[in-house]
Amino acid sequence: MRVPHPLLACSLALSATAAIVAGCGTTTPGTATTTTPVPDALVGKPLAVRAADLRGDGVVDLAALRGKVVIVDFWASWCVPCRQAVPFYQRLFTTHEKDGLRVLGVSIDVERALAERFLAEVPTTFTMAWDADQQLAARLQLDTMPTAMIIDRAGLVRAVHRGFVVEDQPGLEALIGRLLAEPAPAVAAGPG
Repeated sequence: MRVPHPLLACSLALSATAAIVAGCGTTTPGTATTTTPVPDALVGKPLAVRAADLRGDGVVDLAALRGKVVIVDFWASWCVPCRQAVPFYQRLFTTHEKDGLRVLGVSIDVERALAERFLAEVPTTFTMAWDADQQLAARLQLDTMPTAMIIDRAGLVRAVHRGFVVEDQPGLEALIGRLLAEPAPAVAAGPG
């Protein structure tokens, strides 16, 4: 069994405890989470995500999805709201894949088998990655599960959505619709 960085292990243990007590999506039980772009250090900046492919032996790289609107959903098998968020993102993906929407799920589970068991119970067809050493979670200072980062076609974070309750769905759908309606960024012409 891999032992994560001690501070991250403590954070994950506290998060798991909070998940059981408070539903893990918000800091105040029953409080809806943010559905619009919020002030956040990541908003307006590119996001780098490279992680192990949870369904294979390769590596998943967010950069390969440039030109698409992407939901990067960080989740964990112990997170109760993740069991609602993942199927919601699957529905969005199924509905809007032809419009250029992609979803990249990233498990922060310490053990791969826990993530694989979750996916057997909550099946998806979108790309799934595994933050095997929790380096992404630590770098991004994830303190809430699930946390979704909404990326525009230019590869910039447009919103960070922490937690998940059913009431979040209309706001997230509206945000995704607006981003899908935006034109793709122009490709720079090469030397001529």
